[in-house]
Amino acid sequence: MIENLPNWIELLFLITWVLTVVLFHFSNGKPTKLTLLVILWSALQSVLAYFGFYQITDSLPPRFGLVLIPSALLIVFGLLPKQRK
Repeated sequence: MIENLPNWIELLFLITWVLTVVLFHFSNGKPTKLTLLVILWSALQSVLAYFGFYQITDSLPPRFGLVLIPSALLIVFGLLPKQRK
């Protein structure tokens, strides 16, 4: 169970998350709005997971789709080239 994990695993996960957001920010031309959206989305998903929202697996549509579909769309939107006028 998660309660038995050492503290260094939580710290490693947080460091990995911060590094991922920072690298995404700089690799994509420093889009502040998109980076804030990624941070807010991560916070929302963390709160939902913490309160056990995703532990209910017998619902239709599956709740895990709420992680995959919007995240995939956000990644695609974030990686599209900027439209110049």
